Amino acid sequence: MDSFDDLQVLSDNPANQVNPANQVYEQPKTHKRNKSCLECLVCCQTSETDLSQKELYLYYTLKPFCNELYDEANPIHQSKLLDLYFLYFGNPLESQDLNSEDWMTLGFQSKNAQTDFRGAGLLGLENIKLFIINQKPLVEEMAVKTHEFLFAMTSLNISFYLKGFFHLADYLTYERDKKIICSRDALKNFGLVLENSLKLNLKKEATAFDVAKNVIYEIHEILLIFCYKKWLHLRIIRKDIIFMDFYKVVEEMKKLFVDIFNFDEMGSIPQLRDYFQKLVAKFSEEKQEIN
Repeated sequence: MDSFDDLQVLSDNPANQVNPANQVYEQPKTHKRNKSCLECLVCCQTSETDLSQKELYLYYTLKPFCNELYDEANPIHQSKLLDLYFLYFGNPLESQDLNSEDWMTLGFQSKNAQTDFRGAGLLGLENIKLFIINQKPLVEEMAVKTHEFLFAMTSLNISFYLKGFFHLADYLTYERDKKIICSRDALKNFGLVLENSLKLNLKKEATAFDVAKNVIYEIHEILLIFCYKKWLHLRIIRKDIIFMDFYKVVEEMKKLFVDIFNFDEMGSIPQLRDYFQKLVAKFSEEKQEIN
């Protein structure tokens, strides 16, 4: 894992993902292009925001998974969806075509949940599954009809947002998507989060991929909980709130997320979690003042 010397170059072509012991990794193409006017003039400033070889290894370890699409005809993918159903509802899904009104109670758009994974893919499915495993009582609260919170769709939207923001999606081009991808500082901080998370897991049996995948999940979890708590808060302080206002919650979440990942000292999941937990705590304080 520590040896990256005298090796051939690996581009961000997902077909070329191989053993890091005989590779040197290139910066993602969108990251190389994503320079301010000052960075174009000052080379040393650009190099400071380049990802290290270890950070790139973790990035490229994660990237293929983030681009794996959900295939409705793939029995393995269908099995994963059936597992998700069982995790939440506690009994097998009896419908052979996987259609059920139950999916809508969990926040999917229709009784055919499979169509909702077109953007987030297997990353979205895995994040929903892990959130149910780790936060099932909270998911049950989110699913309360009167809360008007679409758990599954919010989760999938966050997963889709993250793989674009962190330059992980294969479809990205700099010219078209420069407003979607994060800054060089933010991607460097993401690399630091990946590497620091790996250091914390050295004595555990998790693989590099497991660590990187868990980083994306934990970020997703933090943002999803924030969106839910913020939505409940708005419903308390604003009597005229309607479901269509939910996009304002998502936009605020994205702005806060961009701000914290552009912060020079951002480098760990606990730091990110603490930042958003403090924001959520303020919601409770404001609620008490209103009451």
